[in-house]
Amino acid sequence: MKKVGIVLMLALFVTACNKNQKAVNKLEGTWNATHFITTDLADGETTDIIASGYLNLEYTFEDCKLKKEEGCLLHAKNIVNPGGPSVTEIEYTYTISEDGTKMTWTRPSYSEEWNIESLSSKNFIISRDTPSGEDHVEIRWEKE
Repeated sequence: MKKVGIVLMLALFVTACNKNQKAVNKLEGTWNATHFITTDLADGETTDIIASGYLNLEYTFEDCKLKKEEGCLLHAKNIVNPGGPSVTEIEYTYTISEDGTKMTWTRPSYSEEWNIESLSSKNFIISRDTPSGEDHVEIRWEKE
C-alpha cells in the first residue's frame, strides 16, 4: 500500500510539471498586447490603455526547460506613445506554477504574480489585482 501511495504522488508531481512545461512551450515566442484593461474596484470604471493608444507591449518569452532552469527569460518592451514613442526594455525571469495557472515575473528587487486565465498557441490572457487592491488588471495577448 505504501508503494502505491508513493507511485501516485510521483505521478501527480510529473503531471503538474508537464502542465507547467506545456504552458512554457505555448508561450515561447513574441507576443503583442491587444488590450490592457484596468478596472477600478471601487466604482467599476474600466480603461483599456492599449486601445487608447497610450501604451504598446511586446514581450518575448524564451524557450526553456523548467527542470533544468530556475526560470525562463522574458524580454519586455514597453512603448509609451504620448509625445513620441518612448521605449523601455526590461529583462525578467518568469516561472509557471500551479498546473500552468500562475505566472511570476521577477527581476532583482521586483516580482509580479499573474493568473493565467487562458492560454493557447495564439492567444493568452493574464490578470491580477494591483498590490494596493484598488484595481484589477487584465492583459490580452496575441502571438506574432
